[in-house]
Amino acid sequence: MTTTTALLDERASHGFRDRFGRLTSLASEVDVAVTRVRLSLVDLSLDEVGNLHQLRVLLAEMNALRLAAEAESVLADPGRARNLRLLIRLLGEGRILVRSAPLGGWAPDFSVFRAEGRPFSVLIGVHSFLRPTPLPGPLFVSEHGSAAANAAAGRFDELWSRAHDVSDPIRQLLSRLDREIGAPGRSADGA
Repeated sequence: MTTTTALLDERASHGFRDRFGRLTSLASEVDVAVTRVRLSLVDLSLDEVGNLHQLRVLLAEMNALRLAAEAESVLADPGRARNLRLLIRLLGEGRILVRSAPLGGWAPDFSVFRAEGRPFSVLIGVHSFLRPTPLPGPLFVSEHGSAAANAAAGRFDELWSRAHDVSDPIRQLLSRLDREIGAPGRSADGA
């Protein structure tokens, strides 16, 4: 597992998206604390999440209307719908848990990666899968090893314990929209 510190920016050939995917594929649990999730930008493959027992997502901002509008847009695009259907499936299996912490607050965003319950890496900074980035300046993310990951995991657990569960309402909303928008582009495994 990783023990070094690395600084990633939007110019790195293997930036945030690649590093997040690689660390996720090595982890059995991932804890993500972000201000908000943009469904259209989340891009994880079945290979990357296949070994995950649990992905806990902590959101500072949760807006059901915005989530529904974005989900409709993603589901209407066969190229992006597959990824959202994978997330819906993982929510249904209980492997993705989502909590909202509107009064929790943290800065910057961070993700803790654990193997067999032990934190081994943490990504701290801008969590964006988007390339190229919409901003003219640098988007920095730093990766740290197990000592920093342990500290971040403790802070995540504190925030998580004070947040409220929104997994089921999100799963119900996304599943309903998936049924309503139809099955074009759906594979046999439902992803």
